[in-house]
Amino acid sequence: MTYFVKRCRELGLPLVNDELTPIFYIGVGMPEAGYKIVQRLMKAGYFVNLAVFPAVSQNRTGIRIPITLNNTKAQIDGLLSTIATELPKILQETNYQMEKIFKTFGIQQITATSSPISSIASR
Repeated sequence: MTYFVKRCRELGLPLVNDELTPIFYIGVGMPEAGYKIVQRLMKAGYFVNLAVFPAVSQNRTGIRIPITLNNTKAQIDGLLSTIATELPKILQETNYQMEKIFKTFGIQQITATSSPISSIASR
């Protein structure tokens, strides 16, 4: 779980809460972005849960990601790298900005310190 949080920070992902619990929440903003990221993750072989209105506020859509001891670092890297690659594309398609996600969730924006592609290649 510590590794998951570390990788989210390195990739600049909007991790809503970094407490070491088995379920993490990455904010994506509007429902349309949520549906798109879930579809793209499913195509890549990753299955996550979408939290969308009315379970959460309209602009606080996000993906819920359960992590277990059975998940390998390679699996975590693959999932997070896919999110880090696809989320900016989706935000551009939906005319939404990463800055708005961080602001909406009240979390400090983090600048990515590694790229999704290089992080997979180096492991």
